Amino acid sequence: METSLATTLVLGAILTALDGRTGASLGFAAAAGMVRPELALLPTFVLTDSLLRIRPLSKTGALGSTLGAAGASMAPFLLNRILTGLWLPGSFQAKVGRHGVLAALIDGRTDLVPGIVVSNPSLYLVPLLAALLRDNGALLLLAPVGFRRFLARRPGTHLPWPPAGDTRRHRGALRLGDLEGHGPLCDGGEKHHRNGASARRSIASTSTTT
Repeated sequence: METSLATTLVLGAILTALDGRTGASLGFAAAAGMVRPELALLPTFVLTDSLLRIRPLSKTGALGSTLGAAGASMAPFLLNRILTGLWLPGSFQAKVGRHGVLAALIDGRTDLVPGIVVSNPSLYLVPLLAALLRDNGALLLLAPVGFRRFLARRPGTHLPWPPAGDTRRHRGALRLGDLEGHGPLCDGGEKHHRNGASARRSIASTSTTT
């Protein structure tokens, strides 16, 4: 199905964004939005990441990234307009139908929007959170902590243990042993243990001979 292609394009957008290539990331995001309509929001996240992380960021660069993100978000709708004559994809009619905020806006019934906004969270948000809690409660509970670390720009993970392949804590322990002069894996520590062991053996041999 298209899910595999969409996942590949999202990974491409993430990897290029991490390299600081905002233009390439927006290209991947636009292509992902053409595969899955909901991914039309992805360029917004790429733009937010670019504005928050890239330093120094000139006004020209920020304007270019903003226009690029707007174009990447509009690309899926333009493609759907060219192919089908409709701005919104067919899945919108199949899944949303004639209810919801977007349907009310399309019909020009802006007076219905406040009532929909008030009633829909209790109808859909609570069942959604309950389903997420049943499926992966740990992920749902740790998500606020992860978002807090992300906003604070702190590296690493919010888990209490280091991820696989992360040896920063072990390297820190070695440095502490070096400073104290008795680290078991440092040169000074090895000499210390060898000298202590030889002294104990000599004392033991002396006591047995006497």
